[in-house]
Amino acid sequence: MVRIFARDDEDYLAWVASNQNGYVLNTYRPPAASYAVLHRATCSTISGKPARGKRWTDGYTKVCSQSRGEAARLPQPGRRAARSRRQTGKTRSDPTLMFIKGR
Repeated sequence: MVRIFARDDEDYLAWVASNQNGYVLNTYRPPAASYAVLHRATCSTISGKPARGKRWTDGYTKVCSQSRGEAARLPQPGRRAARSRRQTGKTRSDPTLMFIKGR
């Protein structure tokens, strides 16, 4: 099942806390394939307290699922979602990225 969060940090953070094996696709609001980064729910770059008092879901949409495939295929059919560079050390356009490691 896919959950989509926009302007709803409280429910988003509750989902992340209760779905530690899940995936979060971070994209613009409204969603856009031009920026779509897939993270594990445990990734420190998409949970906890955001920098400078900002909110996680104000400028971005979080597409969340227990299934990596469900979360990653939502931006646009046929276009691979990028993976977190901070966790892979590779560029977002690297076609060898298969999954990311959460922190």
